[in-house]
Amino acid sequence: METNRIYTVKARLTPEEYKMFCKHVQGSSRPKNKSNYIRECIFSEDIQKSTAVARELKNLNFQIRKIGVLINQIAASANRGVWYPGDTELVLSKLQEVEDLVETFREDLKEL
Repeated sequence: METNRIYTVKARLTPEEYKMFCKHVQGSSRPKNKSNYIRECIFSEDIQKSTAVARELKNLNFQIRKIGVLINQIAASANRGVWYPGDTELVLSKLQEVEDLVETFREDLKEL
């Protein structure tokens, strides 16, 4: 099967970025040709895996921040002398959700 590559993709790099790029190309087990190196990086499973990991980490970070906000609200309320019996259970349930997300993340990483 013959490949007819008709599209060109360009990127501008600073001199430092270009030097780093060339080092990566030369020190890599991927093709030494810059075009082939870029194609290999883009279309390899590695980039797809790291994108999936980044997405999961972003979600995990969001959930942890939500819990932090909740804990701060409960602490502010308690400092004002207002404490609701369900607050402790709510925080514990949210922490359990994060623990479950972390466990799911670990399992997903094992599959990658």
